Amino acid sequence: MAEHGAGHHDHGHVHLTYQPAMPMSKGKLIVWLFLSTEIMFFAALIGEYIVLRFGAPANTWPGPHDVHVKEWIGALNTFVLICSSVTIVLALEMAKANKPGLAKMWLTVTFSLGCIFLGWKAVEYTSKFQHGIYPAQPRSRLYEKADIYYVAACRERLSGIVSEVAEANNRQDQLAKAVVDLPAEQEALPGEIDELRDEESKLLDEESSDEQQEALADVRQQIAEKEARLAELGREIPASERELAELEATADERQERAEIAQHLLDNAVRWTEVTAARSDDPVQRKMVMAALAYHVYPLHRFEHEALAYLEAEGKSLSVEQKQLSNQLATLTGEQKTLNQKLLDLKKRQDDVNNQINSASAAGAEASGDESQPSSAADLQAEANRIAAEVTATEAATKTSAAMATETENRLKAVSGRLSILPELAEVEHGLNEEYHWIELPMFIPSGNMWASTYFLMTGFHAIHVIVGLIVFVLLMPMRLDAKRAGFLENTGLYWHFVDLVWIFLFPLLYLF
Repeated sequence: MAEHGAGHHDHGHVHLTYQPAMPMSKGKLIVWLFLSTEIMFFAALIGEYIVLRFGAPANTWPGPHDVHVKEWIGALNTFVLICSSVTIVLALEMAKANKPGLAKMWLTVTFSLGCIFLGWKAVEYTSKFQHGIYPAQPRSRLYEKADIYYVAACRERLSGIVSEVAEANNRQDQLAKAVVDLPAEQEALPGEIDELRDEESKLLDEESSDEQQEALADVRQQIAEKEARLAELGREIPASERELAELEATADERQERAEIAQHLLDNAVRWTEVTAARSDDPVQRKMVMAALAYHVYPLHRFEHEALAYLEAEGKSLSVEQKQLSNQLATLTGEQKTLNQKLLDLKKRQDDVNNQINSASAAGAEASGDESQPSSAADLQAEANRIAAEVTATEAATKTSAAMATETENRLKAVSGRLSILPELAEVEHGLNEEYHWIELPMFIPSGNMWASTYFLMTGFHAIHVIVGLIVFVLLMPMRLDAKRAGFLENTGLYWHFVDLVWIFLFPLLYLF
């Protein structure tokens, strides 16, 4: 009985089996260790963005529309990556079920979705590059303040456009002359070469001497140079004709661009520079530069202030224009009066001088005209008085002319400014959108900081997506059966991490 009990006790003993290592494969352990470092890396990047974003001064961080971020593209890419996470899981399940054909199909779908994600990112990057939004200088056209440096950059860009058009026009004129002169030179060269060859033949028939050899070498050198020039003309003439045709085809467009650029340069940018430099009011200096920046690249949060300033400026300039017109008319009339007075005085001065000369020559009294002074002393006093009056009138004429010129220049500037204000009001999306070729600098508060963080985070994420796609390419030639399920599972873990990072990036970059 006891033995039976003991045997029964031995039979019921529980035998435990111990795992000699962690309950996961070495590959999965390595992947988790790698992902832990990646989590810390992206946590630092996202934390840095949050600190910069919410630490920026109020109303300065760019909104999505300010920097051409389209929410629907971000949402579409988020959906694409979520679908890719589903398809990589389906690929793993098919591999575990030992269905390599289906596993490879779902892996191919995952790879295709990853490529679609990168394609949309390329579209977004291209859109930003086209608008001058880069991570940093020198290509970036972002300015975080609408200050004098921003205005100077606008002036430099517009002046460059005008200079480029002038250079292209000069080049067109040179080519037009060249396509006439070069064919004439080309036609003359064969005859000149034939003459030199005849001379070469004559030299060869002569007795050999040092002088003959030197002359022969000189003739042959000339032949070689002219043949080389003839060959060069054969290439240069067609190239010049093609370039001339291209320049002639774009001549009207270039001229139109030059006129627009000059108009903006004179009546928008230089006006802003002069106003900001001469104004003693810091508010006016700030607003005139902000108004320029708004019309180049409108940010809606500054719309009310910019439009209100321009409306007030238009009213003020209309009043000033009328005053300047009246003042110029007065100065013009004054100038006519002074000029006529000066002519009369000079005529009178000549008459008196003639009388003095006559009296001095005759040794007698001057003309019998009773209205004239009767003595030489009186005539000289009259001459001195007239000379002084002529000098004073000339000075007054110069002063009036200078005032008229200054008034006319101011009136011209005011009229130009008034002419451009309605044009700027009609430009709905800014000058850069109205004229894509103009590429003026843009005022976006915190724009450079936003661009740096945006391209940094999305760039690193894109690199991780590319690494995942490379791994998919390496997997595709393999037989994805149950033996490869572990490798496929580890790849899926990495891909899920990439998708998870994007789910954090999407609301940060696209929605706030």
